[in-house]
Amino acid sequence: MATGTIQHAAKSFGADGTASGNRLARDGSVVMRSQLEQQGLEGKLFVAGVGIEGTALTGRTALDDTTPDIWLQSPSGGNVLIRPLWFEAMVTSEGGAAPDWYLAAIGANIAIATAGTTVTPLSFGKVGATSAAILQTLPTVGAITSAQNIRLASSESALDNLISVEHITGANTDKEDMMSSLTRIRYEFPFPLYLADGQAIGFYSVAGTTGQGLEWTFAYSELDSAAHR
Repeated sequence: MATGTIQHAAKSFGADGTASGNRLARDGSVVMRSQLEQQGLEGKLFVAGVGIEGTALTGRTALDDTTPDIWLQSPSGGNVLIRPLWFEAMVTSEGGAAPDWYLAAIGANIAIATAGTTVTPLSFGKVGATSAAILQTLPTVGAITSAQNIRLASSESALDNLISVEHITGANTDKEDMMSSLTRIRYEFPFPLYLADGQAIGFYSVAGTTGQGLEWTFAYSELDSAAHR
């Protein structure tokens, strides 16, 4: 009786039915990379914000759901999903009294009523790749109800004159703080939050009669929803 060998063909099939080989370790286990790393390799990682010689964004002086400082939105009715990854803003000037900020996830498709300044992100992993996301500073959007949004993070207890008095004198801060941790807003999204069909992330700042100065960075990735649904 003849003997034979049964072998495993290391193949996987994409959404288009094309077979591709899996990368295997010497013990036969599959070598896998994270979805986010794969998106980066495909040129679907985008970063936007203020450059080396850029000008800080001047925030708002009053809180209103229709007037975000920064608005990141997925395209309406398309097959593109937006995954926000990291938001950071260096507060370069404290503005007027009682400086606060809010970061909210918007679960509905809220249209932009009056366009702000469109920001074009840089693509990393593939030079010149374009993003389908809508990213603007200081737009006016439609009204957002309480049922349509959730606050992801906020600060409503910042000291008045945090930079001009407290940080200078060192009364309540460390003057050796070269990372400016007390005047830097950071939010790393702790779970895979995908924006689809017009959903958005809105950043709001409030500072009395004069807006805060914000040197900001927003990183996000994109993927094709049709391949996952």
